[in-house]
Amino acid sequence: MEEFVRDYLTASVESEQDGGRMRWYPWHSAAYRFNHIRNVVELSAHIASEEGAGIDVTRVAALFHDIAKLEVDQDRHAEEGARIAREYLTSHEEYPSSFIDQVVRAVEEHSYQGPVADLPRETQCLVEADILDKVGANGVALVLLRMGYESRTHTDAPEMIERVLERGEEALDRVESQTARDIAHRRLKRARWFDEWLEDEIAAPS
Repeated sequence: MEEFVRDYLTASVESEQDGGRMRWYPWHSAAYRFNHIRNVVELSAHIASEEGAGIDVTRVAALFHDIAKLEVDQDRHAEEGARIAREYLTSHEEYPSSFIDQVVRAVEEHSYQGPVADLPRETQCLVEADILDKVGANGVALVLLRMGYESRTHTDAPEMIERVLERGEEALDRVESQTARDIAHRRLKRARWFDEWLEDEIAAPS
């Protein structure tokens, strides 16, 4: 299943002459997107395990949640990912229809912007993991990558790290489970530590 998702993302990029939708952002490459998906699979499974949600449903939904990210518009990628997940699961092995329906629903609703408590437990775990993957050290790495792409100087780094901290605070406001909140606090602590270290070592602009 992982191989199918990885190959699908790669094909999404290779199928367009310009390198795929959003390929001009390095962090939206097939390699980055697949790494993000794997992070979300592990995070969501951990949250599901701690919170009593269905781990198998959560893991499979996480694996498919961004499969269409590189080939359709942002506001359609969840719907399209759900379609691909259903097509794959119904044509491979004999998964129970109830399992397939749960996976498809989670993929379809993972971009929901309302309270995550409104969602089924497995979908909530997926949404929380998706939010958390861009917080903390991973978020810092992403903004530093963006700095290079935008030809910024290293003196801009503190400002960029502030964006990660803001995202972390927003994550705390959105996640509901205690497991996800604990992860968010730990990741925010790391980002704050790095921000303080950076501020000590980078001279203020003249």
